[in-house]
Amino acid sequence: MARTTGTESILDAAARWRDRCMLADGSVFTEQLLWTREHLAELTEHFTENPDTGDRTFLEKLHEQLEPTSAGAKQLAAEMLWVLFLFPTNISRGKKIENIATVWSWSGATLSPDNPEFADLAIGIGSAGQAYNTHRALELQFFIRLMQDWKALTGERQAALTADAWGFADWIDGVEGAERRPLRHMLLHLLFPDTFE
Repeated sequence: MARTTGTESILDAAARWRDRCMLADGSVFTEQLLWTREHLAELTEHFTENPDTGDRTFLEKLHEQLEPTSAGAKQLAAEMLWVLFLFPTNISRGKKIENIATVWSWSGATLSPDNPEFADLAIGIGSAGQAYNTHRALELQFFIRLMQDWKALTGERQAALTADAWGFADWIDGVEGAERRPLRHMLLHLLFPDTFE
């Protein structure tokens, strides 16, 4: 069986994200519209197209890269980290929350560590491997690119793909860089746990 016992709440969280943020422009943590093409365009301009290959930490570089962006774009970046952290077991719950809350705070708002959407970050589904952490910027770049392509689709096409596991897999494999990113495999399992291990 593709599903791992004890991970049902993580898969439920992924389904909520799909409905609120993929199929709509909503938010994981708020009632705002964060997963919009406009906010994704900001992240593309200031993060994806403005790489920092220096020796500083991921968060130090991300903070500087996102400095010119809107509060909504910063909060979107934090929520994208939430998705990136749903699967891994090799990152502690405390570190996941700290990273997400730190990025959120750059918007000028506070995200409580007691937020219910943090509850499932303690579990994880499997180890993401060391490279997933050391190359987090590449995973985030891919995720931004993927979501930009996704938001360019019609609502009818999005609905069809989220109902078709293999169709979605074919679509995601057409996104630049998919063949090199662990997130590709994680998203397939999170969204279609009965089909993809």
